[in-house]
Amino acid sequence: MTTGAPSMERIEIDVPGHRYDLVVGNGLVSKIGTLVHEVCPGTRRAFVVMDDAIMEREGGAVMTALGTAGMSPVSAPRKASESEKSLAGAEQLWRAMLAAGLDRTAVVIALGGGVIGDLAGFVAGTFMRGVDCVQVPSTLLAMVDASIGGKSAVNVAFPGGLAKNVVGVIRQPRRVICDVALLAGLPERIFRAGLAECLKHAMIADPQLADWMEQRQDAIQARDGGTLQALVVRSARVKAAIVSRDEREHGERTLLNLGHTFAHALEGVASESISHGEAVGLGLLAATETSRVAAIWPEADPARIEARLRAMGLPVEVPGGLDLNALLTVMGVDKKHRAGRWRLVLPVAPGQCRVIDDPPREAVIAGWRRIGVNR
Repeated sequence: MTTGAPSMERIEIDVPGHRYDLVVGNGLVSKIGTLVHEVCPGTRRAFVVMDDAIMEREGGAVMTALGTAGMSPVSAPRKASESEKSLAGAEQLWRAMLAAGLDRTAVVIALGGGVIGDLAGFVAGTFMRGVDCVQVPSTLLAMVDASIGGKSAVNVAFPGGLAKNVVGVIRQPRRVICDVALLAGLPERIFRAGLAECLKHAMIADPQLADWMEQRQDAIQARDGGTLQALVVRSARVKAAIVSRDEREHGERTLLNLGHTFAHALEGVASESISHGEAVGLGLLAATETSRVAAIWPEADPARIEARLRAMGLPVEVPGGLDLNALLTVMGVDKKHRAGRWRLVLPVAPGQCRVIDDPPREAVIAGWRRIGVNR
């Protein structure tokens, strides 16, 4: 039986020149008009970029709640696909905003998972040199990670595959609204993908979080409201704290990319068969193996990471047929790449990670082998 979540909780994010909050609760979509109006009191026009799947379930309630709060909303449903998260996709939204007569006083509301949040955030950050944005993540992954910190970007296709998030901006939202009730309607695969980001946060800064998740696995999988609210709050706090200390990724924020160099390469060559969260989980396993083989953390236990991923229902091997050389090529266009050398975030101790410049090639290849590439 699902228990009710506690009252709404807030996490403060304080970056230079801008303070905003992330609010977490159960049933917040019905209050979206008020929650947006509180942080954008002078706004009367809202451009709602919404996952078309969410549109079917929540679109009417969202538009009604915004209208009740005195706003005039414009709906822009989009397919949540990495291939749609492009400059062409952004241009379609810019054109729609112009056609609707929106100006610099408008607010963009992003309602969906990480793809929608990225695309809408990028559009908000670039339309008329930047308008306000409110993030309303609808997936666990987006609630604990993608919606926090103001980074948004689009992908660019190139001959080697899809270069992830290489054109983007950093512009903080006015607010992040996390309604855990939205998680109840998610397909199982999408829900579980978010657990990989929670595990990532545990590996970066909160090793007890992984144990807590393991102890409450049944309640998490049953999508108990109170348990999910506690999970979102605890995991999101890790990213919020890091972003507050390092908004522009000059140092500590880079640690949030743990597993992501592997993950982005996987998405670059197999975006239609693997989700971002699944790729991150595989990346965590590959990074742990790389750290062990390179003797950066000789005691690293990839088998433990694999067991946790299995318990979460996440894959521990890549889809069949992926080529190692193709993956290494896509790794070469990762944003952390410097002067032809890899820069990887790797675990170095429980709850601790570090950026490693030019890790041994054989150790990186061992990481790929550990998750089944060309095995």
